[in-house]
Amino acid sequence: MNVTSAEAYSKQQSELFEKWKNTNKHQGNIFNYDGIVNPEVWFSERTSNKKILFILKEAYHSDDAEYEEKCGLEYSLVNDLKENAIHSAMWNRVAEWANGIYECCDGNNPDFSSLDFEKTKESLNRIAIINLKKSGGTSTSNDENISEYVLEDKEFLYKQITLINPDVIVCGYTFKWFCEIVDFSPTKETTLTTWGYKWNGKTIIDYYHPANQFPALLNFYGLMAVFSRAYSSLNENTEFALQIKKIQASDPTKTVHTENMINTYLETNEYENAAKYADELLSSGASSHIAWFAKALFAEQKKTPDDTITALRCYKKMISSDDLDINKLPFVKDKILNNVNI
Repeated sequence: MNVTSAEAYSKQQSELFEKWKNTNKHQGNIFNYDGIVNPEVWFSERTSNKKILFILKEAYHSDDAEYEEKCGLEYSLVNDLKENAIHSAMWNRVAEWANGIYECCDGNNPDFSSLDFEKTKESLNRIAIINLKKSGGTSTSNDENISEYVLEDKEFLYKQITLINPDVIVCGYTFKWFCEIVDFSPTKETTLTTWGYKWNGKTIIDYYHPANQFPALLNFYGLMAVFSRAYSSLNENTEFALQIKKIQASDPTKTVHTENMINTYLETNEYENAAKYADELLSSGASSHIAWFAKALFAEQKKTPDDTITALRCYKKMISSDDLDINKLPFVKDKILNNVNI
């Protein structure tokens, strides 16, 4: 089902939705049309090799009865995005993420502070969206309920994904259902990096839902860190991959932003997440005492003393002995008192 034109896509998508909306699960409910936002742009050279699909949970109408009276039993998310663009905080975040990924694909190092609103808004015109639950959406998603819809609509969802045929898929807390739909089980060979995988030559990112409550900056740089490593690993011989490796190894801005993410997680005692970003930073060749600091905290939490000592030694090498923060690392006192050489 590999289509190469906007006209062919629109025809096949319409045929698919006509069958889909008339199944027992969706009859009598508002059916949510989604997919490629602007097929003309999607199938143009401009989006070549960087087609992004976001897989989300469900579309929600605050008053279905009122909407049904006004618009009938159909809602077009793609038309809504084309006409209204960024009309909520969630879609603003999706636009930011898409803009950052496009920048990465062009070999640039995306900077959250310099995001241009008009350019970011225009990014929505270049993406595709799939909601797993095509009718009966609620304001708070229920995983068990979504699983029922996925089980019922698995064949339709698989056809929709393959019809869209993206280069990059960002799963907004929907990765487990994506795996179920396409029969994908991550292995060592298909894992590109933490939260990054390859499937059928595509880059798959397992990430948070865009409506999550983490700060926008943390969301943005977290996704960029995962995507840049996964995409460059999948395309390791391309100019893009070489550029990303160069950025990761030498760009001080990248180091600062990643360290900010590490600090954010440390402040909330989320040591495992802090350690994940620390690993990303250190594996890029960057030198960072805060990264070793995070690894030490996580190792201590896991009660792996050898890893703790290794991390502390690396941490201590990068700072003066006077700066070793005993208050932040209370367990260091015990190791010193027990004559453990760090």
